[in-house]
Amino acid sequence: MISNIFYFVVSSILLFQGLQLLGEKKSPLGTVPEEVGQSLEPSEWAGVFLITWSSLAIIVGLVALLTHQLAGALPLIKAANGFVLLVYSLWVVFKGRQVDVLTAPTPNEHDHH
Repeated sequence: MISNIFYFVVSSILLFQGLQLLGEKKSPLGTVPEEVGQSLEPSEWAGVFLITWSSLAIIVGLVALLTHQLAGALPLIKAANGFVLLVYSLWVVFKGRQVDVLTAPTPNEHDHH
């Protein structure tokens, strides 16, 4: 019973993280200077994957618990859910939001007379 609750909590966390990643392009958290560029395309792909994966995991989990037709697949999906969470965590820490410093022209220094 506890493992089923944990399964749905992990699936929900992955779903919400995917939604946050997709929303990041439309309304980013925080502001960055003009000379800093951020590539959001990998974040979008990760968001789409997390939303798709977690939605399928939630549906399979509900079907398995309600009808017992997919009960044999549930341990495999639980393990895969943990693996996806681990890979996503490592991606956030090491690769997620790399910042590229763009070469912007510097303003002319004005002399004081």
